[in-house]
Amino acid sequence: IDDLIRNPTDDILAIVAKKARETIYQEPLKGTIASINAVRKSPGVRLIVPFFNTPFNLFKQFVQRTPLTMALPATWTKILKEGGAEADDIIAKAVVGSGILGTFTYWALQGGITGRGPENKAERDALYRTGWQPYSIKIGDHYIPYRGYEPLAAYFSLAGDIAETGKAPDEQTALKSVVAIVSDFS
Repeated sequence: IDDLIRNPTDDILAIVAKKARETIYQEPLKGTIASINAVRKSPGVRLIVPFFNTPFNLFKQFVQRTPLTMALPATWTKILKEGGAEADDIIAKAVVGSGILGTFTYWALQGGITGRGPENKAERDALYRTGWQPYSIKIGDHYIPYRGYEPLAAYFSLAGDIAETGKAPDEQTALKSVVAIVSDFS
């Protein structure tokens, strides 16, 4: 162990570099997403879309830690065809992330986490008059905004929006939930 610490192999260094890029959301983009990002090299496009890699990787890691990851074909390819430690890691991230999301959603249903709030302006204004704040954690009578504290803010906002759209379910509930998720990440 001492020898490996003092003289790590190339394989160990590659794993460490990969984990470091993952931790700071700088994994290289691949496939279609890399092609979309290449458009940013066009004149003026960087002014409109100054950041792409970090937000995309943040979103990707969030999805990997929710039940949504099980809907991706790449997930099933790794789990069913490749197996091994990487497949175990995918399943573990999805299970733990889903548990966290479920806990936050329960907390939101109890009024401890807020989402975007009602679409109706009059209803939203009435909430504002009570001291309510969107995208916040309620502790006692105080609301503390959680925006900008990624990656947890993604879980908080999704939980708050799920709780709010599910309070009065109708035929549009699923669509409202999808719109809320897209809105949160845009």
